[in-house]
Amino acid sequence: MMAQLPESITNIAREAATKYENDIDKAVEEALKKSKALPDFQACIEAMLASAVRSMVSDWRHADNQALRKATGVYGTSPRVSPEDTAFAMGIYDDILKYRIAGKTLALVTGDEIEGIIAGESARAEGHLFNVRLLSAIQPLVPATKTVGQAVSKRKLEAIWKGLR
Repeated sequence: MMAQLPESITNIAREAATKYENDIDKAVEEALKKSKALPDFQACIEAMLASAVRSMVSDWRHADNQALRKATGVYGTSPRVSPEDTAFAMGIYDDILKYRIAGKTLALVTGDEIEGIIAGESARAEGHLFNVRLLSAIQPLVPATKTVGQAVSKRKLEAIWKGLR
C-alpha cells in the first residue's frame, strides 16, 4: 500500500521511476533530492515514517504467518508435535486464530469482510502467478549471460504476453 503523501511528492517519485526504470537507487536519489526542495516536504516526514513503520509491521506479521504455516505442516513439513496430542490441537487452533490477514487476526475477521478479503488476496495472487507464468515462458529463451531484451524478439515477447492473458 502506498503512503498517503502529497501529490507533489508522488509525482516526483513517478517521474523518477519512469526516468530510471532499471535503476531503483538512482530513481530514489533523484526523487529525494527533488522532494527535499519542495516547500511542503517537512509536512511529509510523519507520513513517510508512518509508511515505513507500517511496512516493518507488515513484514513481521508476514514472517509470523510463515512460521505458523511451517509449524503446522502447510509447507509439506511435519507439524512440530504429534497431531494426536490434544494440547497440540488446541495450541494450533489458538495459533491459527492469530493468523494475520487483511490487517487483523483471523479471529477478528467478520463474515461481511470475507468476500472483500478474498477478492483482494486473489487479485494479488493472480498478479504474482502471472509473473510466474511470464518468466516460466521466457526462461528457456534467455541464456544465462543475456538479458530478456537481448534474447527475446519483440514479436516473440508479444506472442508470449498475448498467450498468457
